[in-house]
Amino acid sequence: MHLVRSLSFSGLAQVCATVFCLSVPGIAMLGPSAYAADTLEERKLPMTFTWYDARAGACEPDCNGWIGAVGVVTADTPAKFDEFVNDRHLGDVTVVLDSSGGSVLDSISMGRRWRELRLKTAVGMVIERTPVGGGVERDVLPNAYCESMCVFLLLAGETRTIPTGAHVRVHQI
Repeated sequence: MHLVRSLSFSGLAQVCATVFCLSVPGIAMLGPSAYAADTLEERKLPMTFTWYDARAGACEPDCNGWIGAVGVVTADTPAKFDEFVNDRHLGDVTVVLDSSGGSVLDSISMGRRWRELRLKTAVGMVIERTPVGGGVERDVLPNAYCESMCVFLLLAGETRTIPTGAHVRVHQI
């Protein structure tokens, strides 16, 4: 019995085509997946806050600035927020959220603080770009998430904005 035989030209072409088809999706995913992974990982790190002055932002004249809040709420987050906003005028400020949740009690506590400060909330990602003429332009992209306990922060806003394309995901505590 002859078990091994050489491949004909059409057999060799089929093997090459199969190898090519199996490798192309992996090659195609190298570019965009690296960016998505960076964004996803930032949402899973402890929450950080970034101040975006309204003078360079697209929110003008509707607000006095934005606070970018990205990451997971931990036991340290309420104190970090209070330290962050120290000596800042917070009238008409919007907190832009991109978070996968975190600590239940600390999210509730920080949400109460935001309500006391009469902050506005929105789901999004703040982006900055430098136009050809110089300066800085800012905008909020809706491609963001407010998941799990982040919802307590979102609901704490005096006004709440969830743009089309943003994701709000809740679950039972």
